[in-house]
Amino acid sequence: MPNRAEPINLIDFTGGLNLRKNQFQLNSNESPEMRNVAIDPVGGIYTRRGWDRWSQNIVPEGGPWDPHRAFLIQFSDGTDMIYIAANNKVFYSHPDGAFFDLGITVEANPHLADFVGFGDDVYISGGHQHQMVRRRLELPPVLLTEAGAGSWNDDYLNPVLNVGPRCEMTEAHSGYLFAANTSEDGVRFPNRLRWSHPTSPEDWAQADFIDILTGGSKITALMSYEDHLLIFKNDSIWALYGYDAESWQLVQKSSTIGAVSPQGVGRNEQFVFFYSASDRGGIYAYNGERPLEISEQIRIALESLHRPDLVWVGWIGRKLWVTVPWDYDGATDESIGVLIFDPSIGGGAWTYYASTTGAPGPLVAGSNVDSEIRPMAVLRSPEVPCVVRVMANSEAAVDTIWDWSVLGYNTAAARSSETGGYIVTDTDAEIIMMGAPGDEPFATVYRTPWITNDWPTRKKSFRRPNFICRITGFDHDLRVRSYRDYEELNARRQHTLTVPAGRITAVPPEVPGQVAAVWNAFNWNDGTRWNETGAPPVITSPAKQGASLRRGSSYGLCKALQLRVEGATPGARWGVDAIVLKVVMRRFR
Repeated sequence: MPNRAEPINLIDFTGGLNLRKNQFQLNSNESPEMRNVAIDPVGGIYTRRGWDRWSQNIVPEGGPWDPHRAFLIQFSDGTDMIYIAANNKVFYSHPDGAFFDLGITVEANPHLADFVGFGDDVYISGGHQHQMVRRRLELPPVLLTEAGAGSWNDDYLNPVLNVGPRCEMTEAHSGYLFAANTSEDGVRFPNRLRWSHPTSPEDWAQADFIDILTGGSKITALMSYEDHLLIFKNDSIWALYGYDAESWQLVQKSSTIGAVSPQGVGRNEQFVFFYSASDRGGIYAYNGERPLEISEQIRIALESLHRPDLVWVGWIGRKLWVTVPWDYDGATDESIGVLIFDPSIGGGAWTYYASTTGAPGPLVAGSNVDSEIRPMAVLRSPEVPCVVRVMANSEAAVDTIWDWSVLGYNTAAARSSETGGYIVTDTDAEIIMMGAPGDEPFATVYRTPWITNDWPTRKKSFRRPNFICRITGFDHDLRVRSYRDYEELNARRQHTLTVPAGRITAVPPEVPGQVAAVWNAFNWNDGTRWNETGAPPVITSPAKQGASLRRGSSYGLCKALQLRVEGATPGARWGVDAIVLKVVMRRFR
């Protein structure tokens, strides 16, 4: 009986990233290598959305830049303000993206400062050496009197105000302001948890505290969750239930894992997420009962980390973002990538994002109602010390971090939005821009698990496959490398898939009084060009529809096959909905 070709359909990619070394532990829908590729919940993979600059440079380019904490508050009038703790200072934002030094020093370890909102007030704790600071709206900051001898207020009916403990962290919960890891009258109490008078965050009674002496050497983070306050130590987790000093009840939730600092704790409406360096490292989700590990697939990466102080956890864009000092080559001394967990895909799937412009550090969480700028993150790169939107560019596989001021033109209205912007020349001519000179393409990779057709050692002949590729509006190439028989380092064959852009539609005529132009397609008439002379100033935008069936090349005879798909056209988005392999099984010997 003749051998017949059998199909192997790779149509489910929802397993996400799995870093296990044993290739036989990966399911057919998992990948040992994903870079800047997102997963479609209904199947398929596609390039992630780009990041673009929201703020100006917070410090001079190339200068010292070491951000550790970020906080966003939305005031009662609807305006936003971002606070960033970096370089032992606190910076705050204006609506136009400019940042200014608040003029205070912070030295909490390792997060520099902790922030909490109480109405239109922001309370900032900067460590044992510094007084708590209160700032209301955009008024000058106020140093609160240190809580201690002579400043305790044991009268709950008559407020005194303007008092706060020196501490490493603060949190608002159930009408109280809590402070942890405190310093009182020059004595440190790393295991102490204090609370203010109810609804009065600047009044503190001397006896209102609890010392948690077991489960670690100090309190490392606080997080309000539903009806209790979570208290983290390095190797334990505690929950404080109740509503006043008479009813507080302390319950231990874990005696083996904890959190490193406030920057490693985040939350959404259902869970508190945190990174624990204990027990070889892991990412956990706390659901009100106990913490559950969600990082089994990426455990190898977390176990190799040697800089837990460079891990940030944040819930932004309906996904969990974990910035890590790790890449596929191993652990590093700087945060260079982000592991993304999407709980909506299967039982939860991981991916990995990285950028040539630098990795995010602090993640800016908060409500995005009526907001066009969130979610955001603070880049740690000293070349681009700025805040970026992490779900901004949807039309290209680029991160836009360009500082418009270097153009040398009037930049008052030069900020590019998601759909384009304009700049003003020195002759007051307005030039519409559909791109930006600061676009930095990012690498995109997806590697399949080893494909064996359930026969790991039986020889097979892999014939020419079919790739169902998404039409994205870009003419682009995909490079496909094939690996054989469990050898992951040296590709045996390589071929290129060319995917057409699809239909292109013109944008309505330009605005009267403006000069229409496209980046790389406009002549400045001064010796420099955006493209060749005489190029028509036409603005176009891609119309993305459907998919394109592309045929690959034969992969030959082998026992196991692995494919690595890379975006080969810089800046072009791409997507693959299915890979259909045709295999002929050989006689089993």
